[in-house]
Amino acid sequence: MVEERLLIGFGYRVITARSGEQAVDSVVADPNIDLVLMDIDLGNGIDGTEAAARILSHRDLPLIFLSSHTEPEYVRLTESITSYGYIVKDSGATVLDASIKMAFRLFDSRLKEKEHEAALRKDRERTQALLDAIPDLMFVFDREGVIVDYNIGDPSQLFTTPESFLHRPLREYFPEALTRLTLEKLDLVFGTGEPQLYHYTLEQRGQITHYESRLVLSGDSQALAIVRDISDQKRNEMRLLNQNAHLEAIFANTHDAMVFFDTEHRISNANARFTELFGHELADVRGLNINTVVDPEGTQPEYLSPRVLQGESPTLEGTRYTKDGKPCSVSIKGGPVVVDGEIVGGYAIYSERNAP
Repeated sequence: MVEERLLIGFGYRVITARSGEQAVDSVVADPNIDLVLMDIDLGNGIDGTEAAARILSHRDLPLIFLSSHTEPEYVRLTESITSYGYIVKDSGATVLDASIKMAFRLFDSRLKEKEHEAALRKDRERTQALLDAIPDLMFVFDREGVIVDYNIGDPSQLFTTPESFLHRPLREYFPEALTRLTLEKLDLVFGTGEPQLYHYTLEQRGQITHYESRLVLSGDSQALAIVRDISDQKRNEMRLLNQNAHLEAIFANTHDAMVFFDTEHRISNANARFTELFGHELADVRGLNINTVVDPEGTQPEYLSPRVLQGESPTLEGTRYTKDGKPCSVSIKGGPVVVDGEIVGGYAIYSERNAP
């Protein structure tokens, strides 16, 4: 075989197969084979095109067809199998050598392209996994305020179907006020490049849903909106406000004197009954030591605040003194004020022991 002698002369190690089946077996068995030069006419058994297809189903390597056929249908047939080259027999040593080198370069280029595509695919999968794990809704707006892309973890969070908002003007699905607000924020993002944070509400399934939206620039012509459902937060805030209002009402109207102090025993707040009992206005004693205020001479053997700041909720009985020095027999109860597991202060409640 002329081509075999030429290949050996070029410095290649050559393995010759006498049939299509033998060619397939040789390539499958020998991982060191780097390129296949395949004749189309192989005599009895499968022809070169079938052998090539079987080889490529097992291995990804450059395969060049070598044939005396010059008819277009043969070229088209081989191109449907692989596209590393088609050499007409007796084309000469230069053509053979150049075709093999070109096939190797093309194969290396395709390997790098596949590696690059695999890396990109892995990055996309990783990014998508991160996006899917984020509970927020994400929408990509163009400069006209049209949503061109989106990502959602939970479809039930959407206020309408994607078909209703994707590539459609805001006014077709948003209320007028929200459309104006969103377009204003988009203008600011594109105009200044600064992120924009805003809140809005939408009615969904008969309930008002509260949202927080953060708009950030994404390239020159798009903005990303990261939208979070904050309805639970709003409900908790309202519940806390109601609780605080209730506590404030108790604090202001209780018959007992109440005072709050920080971790340095300094008064931070006191109710009207405290002023009535001890004669001190809050403005005059705020920031002063609670024990010094109600016992300026230090005559009492025990104070409540040190135990409170140790986490106790003690009860004491003793004498405390008014602003003008008058003794007052009181029962004192107190406890710590705890925020996020940390004691940040305490309170004391003074009840007159001789009160009816």
